[in-house]
Amino acid sequence: MARKKWEIDLKAIRDILRLASEERYTFREIGTSLSVSHQTVSKHVNTVARCGLDISQALELSDQELKEILYPKVPGPISKGKVTPDFDALIKEMAKHPSLTRKVLWDEYKEQFGDQSYSYSQFCVMMSSLKKVNSLTMHLEHSPGDKLFIDFGGDKVPIYGSTTSDDVVFEASIFVGVLAYSGMCYVRAYEHQDVPSVIDACERAFIDFGGVTQRIVPDNMKAAVIDAKGDHRALKLNPSFLEFANFVGALVVPTRVKRPRDKARVEQMVGYVQREIISRIRHRHLVNLAELNEELTIGCKHLNETNFQGMNHSRRNRFLEFERSCLGPLPGKRFEFGIWTKATATSSYHVRVANSFYSVPYVYANRSLSVKMTLGTVEIYHGNDCVAIHQRTNVENHYVTVDAHMPAPHRHYARSNSAATMMKEIEAIGPNSTLFAQQILQRTNGRGSAYASIAQILDIARRYSRQECEKSVAHALRIGATKSSSVLNIAKGSLYLYNEQDDITAPNPVHENIRGQHYYGGQDVG
Repeated sequence: MARKKWEIDLKAIRDILRLASEERYTFREIGTSLSVSHQTVSKHVNTVARCGLDISQALELSDQELKEILYPKVPGPISKGKVTPDFDALIKEMAKHPSLTRKVLWDEYKEQFGDQSYSYSQFCVMMSSLKKVNSLTMHLEHSPGDKLFIDFGGDKVPIYGSTTSDDVVFEASIFVGVLAYSGMCYVRAYEHQDVPSVIDACERAFIDFGGVTQRIVPDNMKAAVIDAKGDHRALKLNPSFLEFANFVGALVVPTRVKRPRDKARVEQMVGYVQREIISRIRHRHLVNLAELNEELTIGCKHLNETNFQGMNHSRRNRFLEFERSCLGPLPGKRFEFGIWTKATATSSYHVRVANSFYSVPYVYANRSLSVKMTLGTVEIYHGNDCVAIHQRTNVENHYVTVDAHMPAPHRHYARSNSAATMMKEIEAIGPNSTLFAQQILQRTNGRGSAYASIAQILDIARRYSRQECEKSVAHALRIGATKSSSVLNIAKGSLYLYNEQDDITAPNPVHENIRGQHYYGGQDVG
């Protein structure tokens, strides 16, 4: 096998340095013996000296280290007296500003250094060489059942009002999930790229695959990753997505920030979906997500069952043969999405959630808690411990209280002052008071304010007597009053007496200006 040119040169250089270290030969003698010019000998010996090394130290270096000292990497042609730009900084600048061109960078470089600058063509050659060195990629080997890469495609699909209309109702986002080992993919369309959509898509993908991967790798989408800046200690995951991952038994491992290259699987699949599926339905006037998802399912099936280029097997073949058996088991039930919030329990050991109040054990009063609100339930957590679960109520300002959450004195007081107990006492006052209390309970749906109103009626009976309370309530019902405070005012002023006097019917006065029944066609009463 032929040796590389630089390896031959390095052997000659080592001979030059070895002879020069003996300090008994001139550069011309060394050059003559090695068939090189004395200038070449001088150049290499002086280069080693400028690096701060003795010749003996240089000889102890490896070939690669010696090569880097004698031939430092300066891409492109080198002209005497020219200033080499900071290409690393320029490449980073172009990455930050995609619209920036090499011509603009060269103009700025030329303006700064003038005659000491390289020509534009040399500048471009040097930058291209350095970019090739920095653009080396690494082949990643994936294990079966290890990772599910997820992402949304860049292009969206319009959903129209009808098959003949050009009015776009909304643009659907395309979710793409890819198994890292086999390349098996799952595709589905959603109206939004929000947390419920991403969770639903991941769950459907796992169901379609028949198992769960060890890791979920999102592309730092906001629905999964709140903050990916800084190192991994600063990584903040969306709590709902993290709960889903824990539910299915997978880890969330976001890709690296700043244009990583460890997500090639999903990036390639997004491209396939755009080219092989979306482009084929570009002329269709789809009117709902169901139609679009039907097309995506057909296209995804075709992608999974098509053989790899130059191979006799497909993604599905590879999945069934090697990966399916490595997936973890699916949970026994579907994940129930919930919205997580922070809340502080009041001194009355209730947590306010969506304008209603739910009890927690009294020992958690005045503590900071986490609340998960689903469509049907409210779950309250202290750390990882679930301390209370309630059926969700749609009544605003309603208190949902569990007796077991109350301390013993409060529980005893609540039982002695329950609505049923107070209603029995009100029934002893009279039928009017009973009817008035029942109307209060119906009107307030049994909220806390109802108990105070009923208790006030009992207080009126104790202060003024049951008979006066019953008459006052009867008067309140007659005039349409609905508040217990109105009953109290009637009892204070004995206003029910005016009602009793009004029951005595007095004859109409006779006067020539008062028209009788005969005027309107009726009969006079004789």
